[in-house]
Amino acid sequence: MLIKPLDKYVRFMGLFLLLVTITVGGIGCSGKSSSSSVTACTSNSQCSSGQVCQSGSCVTSTSIPAPPSNLSATAGNRQVFLTWNASTEATSYNIYDAVTAGGSYTKVASASSTNTTVTGLSNTGLTYYFEVTAVNSAGESAYSNEVSSVAYTSSTYVAGNSGSAGIAIDSSNNVWIVNSGANAVTELNSDGVIVGTYSVGLLPQGIAIDNAGNVWIVNKNNNSVTKLSSNGITLGTYGVGSGPMGIAIDVSGHVWITNSGGSNTVTELNLTGTTIGTYAVGTQPQYLAIDSSGNVWVANYDTNNVTELNLTGTTIGTYSVGAQPSGIAIDGSGNVWIANWNSSNVTKLSPTGAHIGTYATGGAVAGVAIDNSGNIWIAGSNGITELSPAGEIIGSYPVGGAGGIAIDSSGDVWFANFSTANTVTELCGISTGPQYFPYTGPQFPGGGNW
Repeated sequence: MLIKPLDKYVRFMGLFLLLVTITVGGIGCSGKSSSSSVTACTSNSQCSSGQVCQSGSCVTSTSIPAPPSNLSATAGNRQVFLTWNASTEATSYNIYDAVTAGGSYTKVASASSTNTTVTGLSNTGLTYYFEVTAVNSAGESAYSNEVSSVAYTSSTYVAGNSGSAGIAIDSSNNVWIVNSGANAVTELNSDGVIVGTYSVGLLPQGIAIDNAGNVWIVNKNNNSVTKLSSNGITLGTYGVGSGPMGIAIDVSGHVWITNSGGSNTVTELNLTGTTIGTYAVGTQPQYLAIDSSGNVWVANYDTNNVTELNLTGTTIGTYSVGAQPSGIAIDGSGNVWIANWNSSNVTKLSPTGAHIGTYATGGAVAGVAIDNSGNIWIAGSNGITELSPAGEIIGSYPVGGAGGIAIDSSGDVWFANFSTANTVTELCGISTGPQYFPYTGPQFPGGGNW
């Protein structure tokens, strides 16, 4: 069949238009095709380098991302775990640390997700400060908020054979632990080596050490207090009220014991074990602490309050706190800190009993200790929490359930374990050392039964 010239032209133009339709808009100034497919995505990890996932599609970022927000730090064994909220256009994150607040920051890691663990840190109680930036192809953001944490090294030691709970530390840094199920007390040296185990009364609970180094232990199930010498020799056993729990020793050497078994009283003994007086307090008193004026503060577990007694046992006041108060300690300014077991928080009272604040700690809380910087150390079901004097959480140590807590002169924090039975753990060099006030023992309700 013959093709007419006009037909040839029409067919040629049709083919030309078809080619133009295929390629138009696809040839750039460089002579290369600029057409590209759009990749669907649900996260940045599904996009190419330099791209971010926005509205379900991978796109090239054209602006520097916003800084990450809500950076937080959790201490670990020579490491710190960091987590933060994502920055929308970030493809990765840079992590920086310093050893002074607002100091000279050094990049120590990068991450593609919103968390990382910084390892290889010092375990000497050094405080580290951290900030994080967001990164994409357009550049790096400003810094996030600053957080701090103290990496630590921990050691765990066998501390008896049943129900380790109460804990106190003597002037030689020997650690005394109550073994309530074994009716005994175990003494460790500062290296965690057992020095001796000494029999006491039935179901021992609170423990305190006097200025002569003698160790006093309350025996709940036979309503007595045992006095041991610094080398574990029994010096005497003295009767007190029903169901004794807590114990503290004042600056005159008088020994104060809470009686929680129905009498709802506090007994005062002299150093020879003679009863000086018995004084009414709230229902089921647990543990107690004594301030620099010699006033005795008692946590009343069932009535959710604290009773303050003067040196003669007269009630000065009763002050409401949280649910089921147990542990109690007094800071260098005379403020009283109470661990509220069932409301999972800590109450701070002024020296006159006025409510200053209530601070969440997470999990049930029991033991309280205060260091030389005025920081408050709380032991509870979620581990150890460190609060500033203003009640802000400045450290969190997820070490499992912890009961009695005490601080030695090296700044090591010791606590009785409830997640690992019959043991005590030492967190090395993370505090500034103890605040030496007449001090209650274990500060734990129920004698350490979790």
